[in-house]
Amino acid sequence: MRAGPPSRIVACVLVMAAATALGIALQRSGPPITYLTFFPALFACTRIAGRTGGLLAIGLSVPGILWLLPPSGSFLVNHSVATWTTFAIYLASGYVVVSTTARLQDAVRARDRLLAQRDDFLRMVSHDLRSPLGAVLMQADVQLRGARARGEAPVVSGLESIRRNAARMQGMIDELVDTVQLEAGRFQLKPQRLELASWLTEALSHAALETGRIRTEVPADLPPMEVDPARLERVVLNLLSNALKYSPPEAEVVLRAERAGAELLVSVRDHGPGIPPDEIRLLFERFHRASTARQEGLGLCLYIARLIVEAHGGRIWVTSSVGAGSTFQFTLPLAP
Repeated sequence: MRAGPPSRIVACVLVMAAATALGIALQRSGPPITYLTFFPALFACTRIAGRTGGLLAIGLSVPGILWLLPPSGSFLVNHSVATWTTFAIYLASGYVVVSTTARLQDAVRARDRLLAQRDDFLRMVSHDLRSPLGAVLMQADVQLRGARARGEAPVVSGLESIRRNAARMQGMIDELVDTVQLEAGRFQLKPQRLELASWLTEALSHAALETGRIRTEVPADLPPMEVDPARLERVVLNLLSNALKYSPPEAEVVLRAERAGAELLVSVRDHGPGIPPDEIRLLFERFHRASTARQEGLGLCLYIARLIVEAHGGRIWVTSSVGAGSTFQFTLPLAP
């Protein structure tokens, strides 16, 4: 690794000079304190100027170390075998500090490069796949209307399958792109003051869900919230969609909301297969799907829900037992 700009090398020299001065000031406290002051300086120099800066810092620290080790005030004479052993240990430890810090920096840079490549890929996916998928959906809708008008049942069935799968693929692409934007903090919340009960009635009225199976227990007198309605709708509809999907066809899903101190607590209870205890802590992680879940989709819905809730200053969690269903809950702060 090449050395950093001259200004960084000068910064390393100044850091080591400060470490030496600190060691001398603490000299009366004993050798363990005096020479240990150099290790944070080695770490700082490696962060500033890379591996070369760290190795340079080790070299710059040698005179100070030899001066501080007993008998103090001596440079190359009168040192005992124990002192030289301590000095050797310092050099070896210093090299470990520098090498480890440099490797960590290399790993962080490699990770950043991979994240940048991932973002570039997802931008490409967003641009190059969304447009043709939109065209497929549009044409499928046009042909579907015509086939229905002509009473062509087999054609209608085929077109519905095309539309359903194209919409599913578009949803996956949207999830990938939204995940990148949420993780990078590039999305903008557009908070509005809203009453949950009335907002929920409107949101469910145009949702593509079996609303007849959803029982809502949301008091009309709940205090208002300051949230992004579109983001909140995504969280609520995702939880309801999952609850309906994993519950038996005749089972009811309960959506409840109540005040909990300075927060609003929203819960969705289903009658699905439940989640094994050892998987609950992973449920809101990226790409994770419970072993009891259907192996479809990308495993991003709950992860995105967590990012959205946390961006609002809330929390999300689940309580579940295998064979007894699950209750997903999240909190949101009330409007000031």
